[in-house]
Formats: sequence, C-alpha cells, structure tokens
Amino acid sequence: MNRGLLVFFVLSLTLVLAIVAACYILTYEPSAIGNHFGGIRTGYPISNAVDESIKPYINVTITGAGGYSGNGSDRMFLNGTVSWISSSQDAVKSLNNVYLVMYTSVDDREFNSTGSLISQQIGSHLEAFPNEPTLPNATIDHVEVVIPTLGLETPQYQFNLNCSTYIA
Repeated sequence: MNRGLLVFFVLSLTLVLAIVAACYILTYEPSAIGNHFGGIRTGYPISNAVDESIKPYINVTITGAGGYSGNGSDRMFLNGTVSWISSSQDAVKSLNNVYLVMYTSVDDREFNSTGSLISQQIGSHLEAFPNEPTLPNATIDHVEVVIPTLGLETPQYQFNLNCSTYIA
C-alpha cells in the first residue's frame, strides 16, 4: 500500500472516530450540555463537596459521570473515590460513619415574561458529611451510603451511585 494512502486512511479513520466520540458525548452525557425538550432547555451540572469539619482528612473525587433516560426514568450516575488525605502525624487517624450522599435537585429555573418555564438546571450533588445531613427542599432524589471507616488503615472507598433526575 502506498505510504501516502496509508497516512490518508489513518487520518480519515481518526477523524471518523473523533466525530463518533463527539456524537456519543453530546447524546449520552447530559452533564456536558443542556438538553432541549419541548421548549425547555435543561442543564445537568455536577458538583462535589466535603463538609468543612472533615475537609482536612478526606477528599471526594468523581471519576465518571453520566446519565440515561428511558421508560419514564431519567437517571444520573456518579462514580469515584473517597480518599484519606491526612498524614500519619496528624492527631486524627481515621473517621467512622462518614455519610456520602448523592442527591439531585432543581438548582435553578428561568421563566420568560409570560411566566413559562424556559430553562432549568437539575444538579447532581455529591457530598461527604460527618453526620446524617438535611437535604435541600428542592431535592428530587437521593441515595446515601455510610462509610464505616476511612483512615490510615482504610485509605479509600470506591463508590458508584445514581439518582433520578425526573420531575413531573
């Protein structure tokens, strides 16, 4: 095969794969863009946080996020790791019963001059707390896990959580 033809073939294949990947992200990654249904634009922002009282000891990292819609069920999933970041010289060596909570909520709505809803933000939030938290009133769905121990002896906890984002 001619070297120029081979280079053309590889570049063409790379371009096609990039286009397919972009279409996949735009279609199946609701947090990357806003979806537009029936005149209402919907965005799906993602956030993560750690309560200030335990922030010096742990970190929450989201390594994967996505969502799907079908059969009347719109869901968002988050996966990642809760990691112990405190050193062995610190007085606190571990934490027990850390609450890891994922919740979805209506974070923002925008209305036009006639009062019709034109856009909304359905946030997916992941937060770590030292105690069972009180969730916002605009919560759509939530799931929580209690991490029994996180510390020097057990420095990581892997999670894979999902919540509904559907509002009627």
